[in-house]
Amino acid sequence: MFNSNASDTVAVEPSSVAPSACNCEQEPDQETSKVVVAPQSTASVPNPPPPLAPVAQSGAPAGGISQLACSCGGDKGACTCGGGQPPQLVFALGALWFDFGTEARYDALVQQLGDPVRANNPAELFGFLRQNLHFAGGITFILMQEQIPLYAVQPAGPFALQIYNAMLDALESSLDEEHNREQRVSIPGAISGSTRLLNGMTVPVVYPDLRGMYKWRSRELIAAAKAAVGKEVASDDDIFNFLNRVYYELRNFGIAPQDRALNFAATNAYQTQVAFAESAGRNLALDSIQVVKSPICRPDSDCWDVQLQMFDPENERRASRVYRYTVDVSEVLPVTVGTVRTWAARTGTL
Repeated sequence: MFNSNASDTVAVEPSSVAPSACNCEQEPDQETSKVVVAPQSTASVPNPPPPLAPVAQSGAPAGGISQLACSCGGDKGACTCGGGQPPQLVFALGALWFDFGTEARYDALVQQLGDPVRANNPAELFGFLRQNLHFAGGITFILMQEQIPLYAVQPAGPFALQIYNAMLDALESSLDEEHNREQRVSIPGAISGSTRLLNGMTVPVVYPDLRGMYKWRSRELIAAAKAAVGKEVASDDDIFNFLNRVYYELRNFGIAPQDRALNFAATNAYQTQVAFAESAGRNLALDSIQVVKSPICRPDSDCWDVQLQMFDPENERRASRVYRYTVDVSEVLPVTVGTVRTWAARTGTL
């Protein structure tokens, strides 16, 4: 899991702290631009325990992501906050790596380490950052899929130190050759602005929310899900196949609501395990994965149904079976609503 043991005395660069929303004075006849945040609602059915515990402390803020700053000084001092729209939420999956951003930032680390060879050795660099966490603000953490950078991840807010340590934990796990160096992470948060990488590529910046940040290896995630269920009834290969389908066949940027629901389903393997456990007793295998808008939802929520269709690989004429559970993505941290439901369906239909 993500672990963080940062001391409160470690300095954080001012640029790493998310700015607060501006407060501009306007003329009485003008409308004030506001950032509207949907109120949180309580699920009627409690969520199952997550497969891996997040590193959020008990005092984590309920809102998670602070409101993004708006620039003032326009016509009559008006704020220009993009029409008063809330920030773009994201729940992305991938692997963490790092980038120096600029030659100057790279040279600063080389001078601190005293050797360019050490600065380009990930193990040496991560060890230095552990001992000098304030220098972590001098590199750019990036979320990658298939070696392609998707986002820059910028820690911010009161838990920035814990987020830096959590990302260093994930980076160090990717150097573990004993476990094939596999590393997967989930990064929920809000997108604001962009930054340029050392190779000239420009990527959006995500301000992450520690509550939904997980790191895992697929086999560990499956074992944790089985432990949560309390019995071993589904094949590891079945769940591993589901995770690989999400990682590769259905990979996405994690921005659209249905993509955020799907990506959350990959981290919440508890309910996936329930579906595979039940279908295993029927000798069924995974056929397709779909995410559809839920026809019924709570007020101020955005609900999507993740549907897994199972089929009998030895008898194509046998009816398929659908397993459905609902994910609410109205907040930066998605939550499941209700329990897994199942029914028979005609083969090839959902």
